[in-house]
Amino acid sequence: MDFLKPELLPWTLAFVLPGFVSLSVYDLLVPGPRREWEKSVLHLVAFGAANFALWFLAFRALFENAGARPWWFGWVLLLVLVVGPSLLGWMTTAGLQWAGTRGWIAHPFPTAWDAFFNRRQECWVLMHLKDGRLVGGWFAEGSFASAFPNERDLYVRDAWRIGDDGRFEQRIDDSLGIWISAKDCELIEFFESRTEASDGG
Repeated sequence: MDFLKPELLPWTLAFVLPGFVSLSVYDLLVPGPRREWEKSVLHLVAFGAANFALWFLAFRALFENAGARPWWFGWVLLLVLVVGPSLLGWMTTAGLQWAGTRGWIAHPFPTAWDAFFNRRQECWVLMHLKDGRLVGGWFAEGSFASAFPNERDLYVRDAWRIGDDGRFEQRIDDSLGIWISAKDCELIEFFESRTEASDGG
């Protein structure tokens, strides 16, 4: 269906555009395969309809006062077509995570890897490589973890020397960090503090 036909343009603005904004925000927050938009028409309309219902009075006032207050028309149009749908996408993501965490529905994140790193929690990372070596460091600002559907890999900005007993001994000052592919690891451990990391090692 051509949503840009003149006779369909009002419905495109009212339903399809807000649905596109909501789903785009959702896709930015929840890792997943690249969306095929031609197969997501029902999702677009569903999100658009939800947005229309939430902002029905604003939609009505928008068109009733379009000629009298053009500046007001522009601000309300931005609110109901961009800001509102963005909030709807964010609220949907937050609601699904909350319900999924409590076991009411399937969690929206496809892997435990994505769910953990979505927390953006600073922590110590200790990686047990398949060749027996231990590498790790402090995962914080400047570090990065991949997201589904990409292969799982990890960049740790602050690299540390690891002792044979698994203790974090010293920060490597001249290092720009370490990159590790999860498939090269037998085990990856996460610790909230250096003390716990040392004890756990």
